[in-house]
Amino acid sequence: MNNDLNEKKDNLIIEKLNSSNESKINEAIAEIRQNGKPEFFPHMINLYKNSSSYIVKQQLFDTFIDIKDVNVIPYIVQTLKNPEYKNIKKDLLNICWQTSLDFIDYVDIFIEIFIFDDFETAFEAFTIIDCIDNKPDTHFFQKSIDLLISNTENIKENKQFLFEEILNKLNNL
Repeated sequence: MNNDLNEKKDNLIIEKLNSSNESKINEAIAEIRQNGKPEFFPHMINLYKNSSSYIVKQQLFDTFIDIKDVNVIPYIVQTLKNPEYKNIKKDLLNICWQTSLDFIDYVDIFIEIFIFDDFETAFEAFTIIDCIDNKPDTHFFQKSIDLLISNTENIKENKQFLFEEILNKLNNL
């Protein structure tokens, strides 16, 4: 019975998020901020991507950066890897470092973004990498370092300084 009630509440929140009524959307966002679950993230990010309302986008962004549940990390990473969300990738990266969640297990994804995306997006990825302050073992970042070195020719001149900073950071952790 309790599961049915929770499922109905969750479905109602999703219904409000998908509404064209901005006040219902705002209601849903407020409910998620209070009792949110990581499973709401895909619905919220779709709304963020598709909404033309600055207010809705700002409320969603503020909700994203307040997330402290590590279970949302796979949703964020999956979204970052999905080309459908390329237009909001920079915002997603900004969310990553502002949440203060630990993305250490996904450092290679941020390295790839740094290498292959434009400067502004690369800078957001750099910020996440720069926030890393620990590692599980001495060889943890070797794959990331190898990825950077093997793509040296792909690093544009405007990212060269950041490239060197990342290499130093990963080599000295």
